[in-house]
Parts: sequence; C-alpha cells; structure tokens
Amino acid sequence: MPTLSVSKVLKAHGQGEEQKPDEDGEDERVYHFAKSVQRLCPCCDTCRFCNNMVPKFKHRLIIELKDFATAASEGCHGCLLVTQAIEAIRTVYSNAVAAHIFGDPGAYKRWPWGDVPLAWDAVPPYAGDDAAFAKVLKWISACEASHPCYTDDSVSPTRVLDVTGNSVRLHNTSGNDKVRYVALSHSWASHAKFELLRCNSSDMARSIDCDELPVTYRDAITLTRRLGIRYIWIDSLCIVQDDKDDWRREAAKMADVYSNAYLTIAADLHTVTAGGDTKPADGCFSTVAPEHVGCELKLAHPESSNETYSVGVRKAIDHGGTLGKRGWVMQERWLSPRYLWYRNNDVIFQCREGYECLCGNWEGTSRYKALANDDWHKLVGDDRFPAISGIARSLWRKRKAGETDYLAGLWRDTLESDLLWRHNGNRFPRPAEWAAPTWSWASVLGHCVYRDNRFPKPYRRRHLRVRSAQCSPVVEADPFGQITAASLVLPAKLIGANLAYDPEDMKPDREYKCNLEFDHPQASEHVVPGTQKLMVDYNVWEDKAHHVPPGSSVAFLVLFSTPFPPPDSIWGSAPPSPTPASFCAGLILRAIDPDKAVYERIALCEIQFNRRHATSANPCVRLAPQPCESDIEIEGNPGEDAIELEDYWLGSWYENPPETVITIV
Repeated sequence: MPTLSVSKVLKAHGQGEEQKPDEDGEDERVYHFAKSVQRLCPCCDTCRFCNNMVPKFKHRLIIELKDFATAASEGCHGCLLVTQAIEAIRTVYSNAVAAHIFGDPGAYKRWPWGDVPLAWDAVPPYAGDDAAFAKVLKWISACEASHPCYTDDSVSPTRVLDVTGNSVRLHNTSGNDKVRYVALSHSWASHAKFELLRCNSSDMARSIDCDELPVTYRDAITLTRRLGIRYIWIDSLCIVQDDKDDWRREAAKMADVYSNAYLTIAADLHTVTAGGDTKPADGCFSTVAPEHVGCELKLAHPESSNETYSVGVRKAIDHGGTLGKRGWVMQERWLSPRYLWYRNNDVIFQCREGYECLCGNWEGTSRYKALANDDWHKLVGDDRFPAISGIARSLWRKRKAGETDYLAGLWRDTLESDLLWRHNGNRFPRPAEWAAPTWSWASVLGHCVYRDNRFPKPYRRRHLRVRSAQCSPVVEADPFGQITAASLVLPAKLIGANLAYDPEDMKPDREYKCNLEFDHPQASEHVVPGTQKLMVDYNVWEDKAHHVPPGSSVAFLVLFSTPFPPPDSIWGSAPPSPTPASFCAGLILRAIDPDKAVYERIALCEIQFNRRHATSANPCVRLAPQPCESDIEIEGNPGEDAIELEDYWLGSWYENPPETVITIV
C-alpha cells in the first residue's frame, strides 16, 4: 500500500507545501481535508486518523491508506470519504501535488450526512461570469451591512473618471466633492501606456475612447458599472504624468485615494515564461484552468449500497501572484477598506474585518493586524519611499501624531531597535543614486527583515541612545515621502576591527564568509568561537564605487545585548554554552570623514562575547565604568527572573573607555 504524507498544513483552509517522492519511492503528496470531516459522525470524534487532520500537531504525520480503509470499515464516515476521494484524486489528477475535496451547497440534500458541508467551494470557470460576480456582490454586500470598513464622508481624489452609461470622461472634483468611487491597483508593465498628459487633458475631459484603453482598464470600468458606481480612479489617467509638480502633489495624496475608496480592484493576472519567470498579463478576469475547476465524483453512500453521493475534486489553486510584493501596490492593498483581488484561477476579497475567495481556500493575512497593531517591523520589507508613505502616515496618526517623528523609514520613539534590520540577500549592489541614509533599510536594494525579536525586551540592555536625528524631505509638507539628506548623532563606544574575507568566497556559487578581526586583543579573546554572524548590507566585495577591500578598518557599534544562554522562561530551552556570554547585535561602520567622526553603515553584526575570560590569570573583572549617556539601561521589567547587571557586562576592554560623539549618514 502506498503511504500518504499528511502534513501539519492539513487544516480547514490551508495550502500544502509541495512534496515529492522520498528516497524509497513513497508517495509524499499532500491531500487537504476540512475540519468538518470530523463532524461526519460520532465515530469521527474518536477516530485517531480524522482527529489528526487538524492543525494541532507540530510534526508531519505519516498514515497509510489502508489505515483509512480500516477505520472506514469500522464505521468512520470521515475516513470512508478520505479513502474514496484519495483514490479518485489519484485516478483523475495523477500529477496533483495538493488537491481539494469540495461540495456544492445546493447538493446538501443529496449529502449522506445531513447539513455537514465541506470547506471549499466550487470555482466558476471564468472570473468575469455571472456566477463569479454574484459571489463578489455577496461579499461586498455582507461587508457593507455588518462591517465599519467604509464611510461615505471621505474626501475625493482631485480627478476621477466618470463612467456613466457607455461613455468615459475625466472629471475634476477639485478635491471638494464627496463622491463614491472605485480605485484600480495594477501593474503598468502589463499593458501599453495610455496616460493623462498636459496636452490631452481637455480632450479627456470631453470623452475617452474606450477602445484605446488597455484591457485591464476596460475590465475595471465594466466591473465598476456592474457595481452601480459612477466613478473610478486610475493612476495613469488621473495624475498628469508629464507634470512633476502635479505628480508630487497627487503622490502625497495617494494613500488617501486608496483609504477613501469604496472598493479597490486589483488586477493581478500573470503568465509564466519558458524560463520559469512570472510577468504581468493584461486584464482582470481569468479563465480558470479546468483542473482547478474540478470534476464531480460519484462516491458510494456509507449507509446504502444502492445509493451514491456527489463531491467535487480539483487540483489545489496556487494563490501566488506578482502584484502586492513591493512598491506602491503594497500600501494600496493594506490601506484600502475593501480589496477585490483578481488573480490567476481565483478572486480574493479582503476587507478590514475578514476575507473570502472563490475557492474558499485562502487563509488571509496578518498584515491588516500588523497595521492595526502598529507593528512596523512586519510591514516594511523591500519597499521604498514614497511607496509606503501612506502606511507610514497612517501609523504616525496611530502613534499619536506629534509625539514621534518618521525618520527615513524608522521612528524616533523606537529608533534604536529600528536600526536592527538586515539585508536578506547580500548580492545586490548599493544603489548608485542616493535614496536614503545608510542606517535606513531603504538605502539598499532587495528585501530586508528585522532581528529585534532575538533581543526580548524584558532582558535586553540598550547600549546607546541617539542624541539627534535629522531628515530633509523633498516636499516639506510630506515628511513621509522622498528625502534629500538625513543623519544620526549619538555618543558611541566603537570597537575597532578589520573586515576579513577571501574574495574567492564571495563568488555567486558560494556562501559568502565575512568576519571581523578586532584591534583590541581582549575583544578577540572574548569572542565565543563560531558565534560571529556578519550580515553585509550590499556586496561590499564588488570592486566598484562602494567597495570595501579585505583588511579595511571598520568599527563595531553595539546596539543591544542580552545574557546567553537566555532564561528558559523567555526563549524556552536554551542551548548549552561553554561559558556565560553576552549576545550582542550592532552596526558595522566605516569612517568616511575621520576628522569629523562621520561614518556610514555597511553591515549588521551579531556576536557572543564571553563574560569570563578564558584564563583565570586574566579574569573579566568589573571596573568602575566611566559615566556616559548609555550606561547600563535594561528595558522592561524582568520581575522575579531579574538578572544581575553583571550578566550584561562585556568586559573592561569595552566598558571603561569613554564615549565619543559620532554622526552616521
């Protein structure tokens, strides 16, 4: 009998990871089943196979198909369904990595177990047909009736398109009209340009020939009309593209455009090239692939040999898309009260209270929750200003506007921990054109992540406090947009070091190896072997403008430290450590004007320093530290598990020298 791998992702609305046959040739495809399977009969409540198909196990569970068959013969209707459906899946879709069993709500009277539904819905064959629109209308109506997501008293954009009847024309609201409108989110790369320019604005105010518009625009206009909405906002048709002043004014209002829209339509169709890359496709409505629409299966009725019942089976739908991963689109999604996402083979509806999709197998996202909870570190990634200026403005209001400042993607009230970002790639060059200070994640290309979760607040020591921070915006009235200059001034204890790496280890086919060789002998002696992790912000080894050659003098600026091993009550079971250590994180800086103590950031570094010297002849004895602004400051209240201040001590080689005031640009 083949073995089935039932993953921990087997849950009511989950999507499985791709599984391949293991070395023994066993079938490790993932099959999806609903929690409602457990409700099929009383036996299912005690059946160990049904009960294991819910997300309460941390590890993958291997179950043989014969075990389901055995449980089915003992009276478990859920296992009977599983047995019959898996056999059918293997027959109909032999290449299915993940599959769904779904039921037609209208067929419940033929369902052998009363009103127990399956978790997924049938998918209409075309996302623009009446069946798909009926679901969209149902989702929007339900939100409108019971959710406080949208209010009609919002300010309108400067310009919108009037789509009344069969005509389309540009309408100037002057920003004073309060009109209900739909907004479009799309990729400009998916169609030929049709733009509002200074030379054609008068003509567009009279009439726009729809035949000249890209398919994406025409589909969005059609949907707007079906919803009974008079106006739609499309960026390239409502912002004068060859007028920099107009573009900057309207870009500063972009967040409000999406925040105040009745609905945002997102066109996210894509195609896959021969090389496996995805690229945007034109249009909003997709034709669903037949294997995702599925087919009807006639299965044996559990209580009558003369009867059958119907279920559907289909290949799982991949909800991946190209839209919303970076740039402007990210804030368009998270600021919109309602977001209707047209993707390959499916349509997703998301509002601030919930989410729906045509197939019923989309789990939604925590991004709305992050926005609601002011969790900035989960919101930033690979986006730049002004792409996320709207989200920044929204969070600024939540953070009690006036009590904090937005500083090149960081916040004044959490500035020190906001510096704990790392580049998640290292192979990108530093941009030739300056966009942000080196201490900001917006200064690098590619995706960035935060490391602050490695320093739990109740037990971390902050080693510095920024004295002053300055940012100069391009548009003075928009501190959340592009900037021209920025700097941090702070008192610092810098640990001198040399950057050490072999250029041969930096080739693309190798995992790069880059370390610090400290100037102070005790600093090197205190490093716990194998704990140094240096994460460069860009490919410093490239012999270009921002090249940092091997052996270059750099400085390590400690931001935070925490005792290691950490308390079990905070991090769980801690790994063994040969000697007590301080786990530290900080910035690697390079001097660009030594006389004026001006530095740039080139990396983030994590490292462990022994709190006891390796030899008894030269112990790490605590001496009286020099007074300084950043002297031991433990954030939070550890309570009963309080750790002695000695546990944060790095050694006299670090603690005793006085601080110097530096500037990071």
